[in-house]
Amino acid sequence: MHAVSKQFPDLFPKLIPSSAREARSRNRKLGIKPAPGRTHLETPVLSVPAEFHVAICTFGRKLAKAIFYRDSSTIFPSDGCLFLNWFSNEQLMLTGKYQMLELMREVNGVAPQLARSGRLLNDQFSFKLSMSPQKDTLALQVVLGKSLGFVVFGSTRPGALESSYERLHHEHGKGPFAVIASSVLQVQPDFGFSEHQIKPA
Repeated sequence: MHAVSKQFPDLFPKLIPSSAREARSRNRKLGIKPAPGRTHLETPVLSVPAEFHVAICTFGRKLAKAIFYRDSSTIFPSDGCLFLNWFSNEQLMLTGKYQMLELMREVNGVAPQLARSGRLLNDQFSFKLSMSPQKDTLALQVVLGKSLGFVVFGSTRPGALESSYERLHHEHGKGPFAVIASSVLQVQPDFGFSEHQIKPA
């Protein structure tokens, strides 16, 4: 956190509520009560500014390509396509579930047990990978602890997914996915972004 603050000094103030009233409003929305002797400002829900959205898109793109390589022993092609939708624990606190993961519950895939030095890490980071038999289409579901998660859909075939994206964009004015890799569409990591809230884990 200190290193990030030194490199991006304007970033952290964007995370914290600017007033006690704003902090109280955010906390009440999510049913959060300060511990005895603490104020709402001392128990804030963090805002997630657009800079974090772009960072999550970058991380999601790199992770999807790495997991694709891990599973297929093939480098994800530079002209392949990846879309990302991410969600914070605000959604979990308001509805009791991550809606995108609920929609994908029945999708077959591999969810490996992740361990380091004999200790399971799935409570900190877990993923489920679904891939076509031809290994040209993938769906990756990722959860990072109790803070956030994302879903990436991808295809190694240029243009295979982009037409669906363009149709959604045409019909609704925006889609639920950021374009994080494509040779057909412009990469738009900030497309459709709306500010999220995250309760610190």
